[in-house]
Amino acid sequence: MDNQIVEALERAPTCDFVDEQACEEDYVILESDEDQLEEISSDTPKCEKNDEVVTEHGMEMEKAQAESESLSWVELKSTESYAIEKLEELKAKLDFEKNEVVKAKRAVDEAQAEADTLAAKLESLKAESNIRQCRAESAENAERKARLELEGLKEELELERNEVVKANNSMHMAQAESNAVRIELDLFRVELSSARRLIEEAKDTAKLETGARDELEELKENLVLEKNELVKAKSELEGLKAKLDLEKSREVKAKNAMEEAQDEANRLTTELNALEIEFYNHQRGAEKAETEAKSELEGLKAKLDLEMNEAVKVKNAMEKAQADTNRLKNELTCAKFELLNHQRRAVKAETEAKSELERLKAKLGTEKNEAVKARNAMEKAQAESNRLKKELNALKMELHNHQKRAEKAETEAKWELEALKAKLDLEKHGIRIAHGEPNVGKSEAFDALRAKYELRKYKEAKANKAMKKAQAELNATATELDSLKVELSSVQNIIVRAKTEVEIAKLEADEARRELELFKANHETKFANAITSAKFYYFRGLRDGTLVAFKKKLALASLHMNQTKNLDDDNEKKKF
Repeated sequence: MDNQIVEALERAPTCDFVDEQACEEDYVILESDEDQLEEISSDTPKCEKNDEVVTEHGMEMEKAQAESESLSWVELKSTESYAIEKLEELKAKLDFEKNEVVKAKRAVDEAQAEADTLAAKLESLKAESNIRQCRAESAENAERKARLELEGLKEELELERNEVVKANNSMHMAQAESNAVRIELDLFRVELSSARRLIEEAKDTAKLETGARDELEELKENLVLEKNELVKAKSELEGLKAKLDLEKSREVKAKNAMEEAQDEANRLTTELNALEIEFYNHQRGAEKAETEAKSELEGLKAKLDLEMNEAVKVKNAMEKAQADTNRLKNELTCAKFELLNHQRRAVKAETEAKSELERLKAKLGTEKNEAVKARNAMEKAQAESNRLKKELNALKMELHNHQKRAEKAETEAKWELEALKAKLDLEKHGIRIAHGEPNVGKSEAFDALRAKYELRKYKEAKANKAMKKAQAELNATATELDSLKVELSSVQNIIVRAKTEVEIAKLEADEARRELELFKANHETKFANAITSAKFYYFRGLRDGTLVAFKKKLALASLHMNQTKNLDDDNEKKKF
């Protein structure tokens, strides 16, 4: 440019007249142009190369001004017209360069605006990536919350399983206790059947014993009377023995008297013979009476011995019957005590079964409440999972739309970058044509934009990866929820089975209680009937005639003894 100005000045013709005012005006215009160039250069700090071009043009203008000032007035006057033309040409060139600078400034402003729009787009993309990151974090938090809730549900299910296992164990225990109660009831039934047989035997024996008792009591009374009569008979027999001894002594005395009177009875031979015949007859009658009395006494003794033996047998039978009755009474009392103990055990087992049933009912209520809670929690987790699925689908749609927008923005940015590249290439080409220097700032801006675009792409890939991970975890939570649903259904089935078993145990306990009550009622009625029948047979035996017959026998024996006694008295009277 300087060479062109110098060549133009050298080719310019010289003139003698120089218009100083016009030169000053041109100088003022050049200064104003210079000021405008400085303003343009100050307004465009990012386009450093254009500023350098403007400063170079200013320096050239200063050099031209200095050269023009260095010219002599003579040369200026000689070249006035040519200088005016050159100044006009320079003015035109300056206007052209000003226009070019304005165009460059506009291009720079447009590039800056485009860079600002790209930066805004990048900021919006960054904000959207931040939003996606926040959503991904919220999804992760929701997923963690869902995991915690799932763990809580798992723990609750484990607790429910443990409770169900405990309920099953308690049910098995209750069933075992009910089986034990059944076994005890069966044993008690066997004992009661044996007791019934014993009661029936006791009835049969009581039927026999009632009459025997009455007879034994009458026999006891008659035996006492007979003992008294036997004592009397013994005393009478002792009296008879004494009388016989007296008679023997009398007979001895009579023999002595007869022997003494034998000498004197020679004369009374006839009378003595007669007396001897009479005495012989009387002796024969006495001996006969004595033998008869002895035989009768021996018969009475034998009868008394037989009656005593019979009385002993009856006494032994009565003692045996009394022992049997006492044994039966003891057995009945033992059966009563066993019945009372069994009733107490049954009542205790019934109360324990009731308490166990109440406890099982309470447990079932708690299990129902826990199952309702678990169901509500499952429904809540299902709703939360549905909400998370909806949010995930919305995020997918947003991600898809964002990807579309990002692809669109990417294509637009590529187009804009290609346009900027083209513009920058044009500007570089123009600047290189004008100055021969490359434009470095635009390439750096392009590299920065490319780096930002790559960073945004990396963040989007990271967000996509996080979304895929969240989707996989949500699928895992869905499978876990399905498994938990299956487990909950199994737990519900177990609870239903436990309810049915509890109802069955309750029905069995009610049936056992009813059987026990029926057994108690039957046993009490049978025992009362046995007692009443025993009393009836006892009093009927008292009303029988066996005692009267025995008394009659004793009376006949006493009459026979009195008759023998009277006969002995008569014989003694005859002897005397």
